[in-house]
Amino acid sequence: MSPGCFWTSTRRSGTGLPVRRPARPSASEADTAAWHRHVRSALESLEKKLRPADELAVDVMDGFRIRVNGEPVEDGLSRKNVKRLLLYLLLHPSASREAICDELWPDALPDNARNLLRVSLTHLRKLLGRRSSFPFVYSNREKIELSGTVRCDLLEFQSDLANTLKCEASASKCDAAIRLLRRTPRTMLHGIYDEWATGLRRKWENELFELIEWAEGYAAQREEWDRAARLLEAAASVFPWEEQLQERAARYRERHRERARLEAQDAEASASARIMKALR
Repeated sequence: MSPGCFWTSTRRSGTGLPVRRPARPSASEADTAAWHRHVRSALESLEKKLRPADELAVDVMDGFRIRVNGEPVEDGLSRKNVKRLLLYLLLHPSASREAICDELWPDALPDNARNLLRVSLTHLRKLLGRRSSFPFVYSNREKIELSGTVRCDLLEFQSDLANTLKCEASASKCDAAIRLLRRTPRTMLHGIYDEWATGLRRKWENELFELIEWAEGYAAQREEWDRAARLLEAAASVFPWEEQLQERAARYRERHRERARLEAQDAEASASARIMKALR
């Protein structure tokens, strides 16, 4: 018998020779093997969780930039139809081919529009495929949709604007409006002049003006001149053609300075009075 091997002989064969069978492993050996399998499975599961997921990040509010897994994608962005298609899919993650053709090429003949879509879709897949093999763009005969982890500054802005509008009236809502305006570029969706994009741009501008009007009234009612001035200064940077925004901001700023001057005078008078009282 070789070392390390365990055999049992429970009966003899017809030739009279013992029949050898492998011994059943002890309970401790079975437990150890099960534990090893469990650890191996847990490590594999942990490795999958820690493995970074493929991410598509697109910034469109001020310029047009694409990153896949943090790596910039630059070649191919000169194709305007590719940018238009990607932007449409970002705002409509699952859309029919017919709807995309109608929105992006409304004046083209149906066959020409479908061909433009096929070409643009091919270029978009190649563009994203340079940094990842993950299929961010899925399509079949009926629809096209984005899949996977997708981040877009415009979607974040849209969500923040909607949430701010829904907030209850408070100073924090007013400050949130100021922060939102400060990150809003003058030329949102610059270079995209499709009717659907123009409609969205107009909708966001109307919602921003609604927020500005409410926040200004809230601050003015409480005579918070500095907050009102900061709000309108931020608004004027987004809508520089609205000259009355800057004019109102200047008036609030002057009121804030005047109050600060009067408060300083009162503080000085109080200090002088305390000194005189102490000298008596």
